[in-house]
Order: sequence, then C-alpha cells, then structure tokens
Amino acid sequence: MDTLGFRLRQEREALGLNQGDFGILVGVKKNAQLNYEAGRRSPDGEYFMAAAKAGVDVLYVLTGVSEKREISKAMNDIYTKAKEEAFRPGMEALKRANEAEGEAVAKIIEDARRSEMEAFQNSVKATRDSWTGQGERATQEVDRSNLNDFTLVRRFDIGLSDGARLIPVENAEADHIAVSRSWLCKHNLAADLCVLVKVSGDSMSPTIPDESLVLVDISDTRNTREGIYAFRRRGEAFIKRLVPVGVTEDDKPGALVIVSDNPSIAPETISGEGLADIRIVGRVKCVIANL
Repeated sequence: MDTLGFRLRQEREALGLNQGDFGILVGVKKNAQLNYEAGRRSPDGEYFMAAAKAGVDVLYVLTGVSEKREISKAMNDIYTKAKEEAFRPGMEALKRANEAEGEAVAKIIEDARRSEMEAFQNSVKATRDSWTGQGERATQEVDRSNLNDFTLVRRFDIGLSDGARLIPVENAEADHIAVSRSWLCKHNLAADLCVLVKVSGDSMSPTIPDESLVLVDISDTRNTREGIYAFRRRGEAFIKRLVPVGVTEDDKPGALVIVSDNPSIAPETISGEGLADIRIVGRVKCVIANL
C-alpha cells in the first residue's frame, strides 16, 4: 500500500537503518518512528528537515513521486538523442567518403562542403532578410494563416532568481515573445495573465537550468497544491518547489516545505507565523532552456 508511512519505511531501509538507529538521526524515539511508518501519526516539519539531512528523499515521501530522478533521466535521454542526431550527418558523410576512392573521394567531400556552405549562407540570408524587411518576396510567400496562432506574452529584462534576486518591478517590461495560442489554450492559460522571466542560478537544476526563461501564470497563487512557484519572502523573490503539508478545511496549508530540485540543497520547512512571509506571485507552467 503506497502511503506516506510505507514510503518512509522504504527510505529508512534504503539507508540500511533500523527504526531505533534512524530515530536517533531524526531526533525521535523508536516508538514514534514505528507510529509514523504505521500511519498512526504524522511527522512534523522539523522531522522532515532532519530526515532530509540524513539522506531521505523527502519529496518522494511526501508525494510518492521521485521527480528529481525522473527529470535527470529525461534530461540525459534528451541530451544523448540530440548528440546522436548532431553527429549522424557527419558520420554518414564519412562513411560514404571511405567507400569512395581517389578523386571521387575528394569530389564527394568538396561537393558536400560546398552544398552545406551554400545552404548555410542561404539560411542566414533568409533569416536576416526576414528580420530587416529586405526579403519582401520571401515575406509575401509566408502562410499568414499560421501567424494567427501566435500571441504576445510580456518578457521582463530583470531576471527572477532561484537564489535571492528581486522579481521584476513594475514598469520593468522589456519586450514581448510570441507564444502559440493553441498551446496556451491547451494549458488553460491567458496571455495577459502570464509573464516570461529569466532564472539565474542552479538551485532548481536540472528541472530549471541556469539562465532559462520560465513562463509564470500570475493568476495561480494558491499554495495548497504542490508545484514550482515564483514567490516573495522577506523582500526577496525566489523560484522553488512548494509542498504543502496538512491542508486545513479552509484551504490553507499547516506548513510548507520549500524544496530545491538540486539534491545538494536541503529542503526548508516553514510553519506558523513564518507562512505569513510567503507571497505567491504565480505558478511556473513552462521552462525554456538553452540546450
């Protein structure tokens, strides 16, 4: 049965510790640890902080999802595939060259080099003409019906830090970026209620790489669902994963676990008066990373 207590027991056994020894690490007695794993009682925030320092995957215990491992695997798969795709044309050209002999080899290589150079130059020229308005003929041939599927989303020049940099201030808008209307509709997003800001730092890596753009839905400010949020705290702005614990009947969390997806950074649990310091700006809906 996949319960919090069951997952807690899995993590303890993965560390090779019995209930008594594990209880010493997290500051509770053996009977308390037994009750937590049996589901008769729920641990508090201090317990989870100590468990995280002991090597427990707190996010997995709380949610049942070990997202860090899944994301790391997905990123590695994407990188491997991209690398294979990048090298495939060169390897195929080399194979063809090795099959040829003498002057034929030189001719194949020269023709391939000339063809690729011409294609590259044409691509650069077409792009330059499109942006500067010099390519009127090319512009006229664009299927304008496709452009109707795009709308503009505000982008801010001031980056949002996953460490401690201020969120964009009012009137700090830099420009706009075109985003697919159908994509926004599919995800129930409105362009005028979304902003794009740059994230600096690696505390949310690999989920959000350094220097990535994130799309923030500023209409979603609830903190009773787990997710990655942009929020203010004590005059500073952050982007972190928030995991609510003990949501009350009036839809308020009893505590919040602030999680950095970078496994080298321990989670932080806040409760009581500390919750008043949290001001949700919006929920991160999309990450645009530089590969």
